[in-house]
Amino acid sequence: MSESNSVLIGKKPVMNYVLACITLFHGGAKEVNIKARGRAI
Repeated sequence: MSESNSVLIGKKPVMNYVLACITLFHGGAKEVNIKARGRAI
């Protein structure tokens, strides 16, 4: 899995991150790595 299959969680609304994951899956990604730091966890 390449680093481009990562979604970094921050302060944006949750649906933005869900849409980013769905877009990666529709683009052919078999796995999506979801990363968060600090209060986003």
